[in-house]
Amino acid sequence: MNYLKNEFRKAALSRKTFFAFFISVSCLAIGAYEPMMYGNQIYDFAEIFILAQTSGVSSLIAILFPLICCIPYATSYIEEMESGYIYYTYTKLSTKKYIISKLLVNGVVGGCVIAIPCLMLLGISLVVKGTSLTTESGSMVVYYRELYLQTPIVYVLFLILNSFICGFIFSNLALGFSAFLKNKYLTMIMPFGFYIFSGVVLSNISIYLNAITLFDVHQYSEQARIGIILYDIILFLIGGVTFAVGVYRRKSENER
Repeated sequence: MNYLKNEFRKAALSRKTFFAFFISVSCLAIGAYEPMMYGNQIYDFAEIFILAQTSGVSSLIAILFPLICCIPYATSYIEEMESGYIYYTYTKLSTKKYIISKLLVNGVVGGCVIAIPCLMLLGISLVVKGTSLTTESGSMVVYYRELYLQTPIVYVLFLILNSFICGFIFSNLALGFSAFLKNKYLTMIMPFGFYIFSGVVLSNISIYLNAITLFDVHQYSEQARIGIILYDIILFLIGGVTFAVGVYRRKSENER
């Protein structure tokens, strides 16, 4: 438990986490600037949020989040292997607890650097635009449209929760790669590369293979909900299992 607390503290207060947080805030600010400054009464708070996060022409975070969420902690395993600190950790912690702690800390921090800036954007949008929707609001909303029209704040909170889940999953996907790769930069780029590949290539095979729909829920209908949930679960399992297998493999090799 002490190890978990220390790792959470170390990850949350690291320069890399603040850097990732800054990038997320910048991406959302760029996405929200035009609809917030020039939209006048055209856009309400919810539409500003959606345009900035996923559906606007300047919604950079929808493209870059797989890279941003990997910055804070996804390369920590490689760093500990290089420094030799991991061998000290093994004297204090079982391999199983080490793996679970790494996945948990990495996922939470990776999710938070995406979700917290989104929560900040919601707060700013509410202050600037108020809580009311415009008469034509929701034209870009496909998924859970009734929830959007009845309780738009809850709907936006759902989008924020989804962004946290995506950050959690993709950061752990990178952590899984890190157990087999020795290059920190390649480790961080791999989830982003898969994200783009799925949108360009895999989407031609099936919409359910397009990882972009995991973050941008407006690209699919409610009928595709089960497929998206299964995709989330599969990617989460790939990251977790890959990391566990890699850690046990390297540990057994070093003990020979």
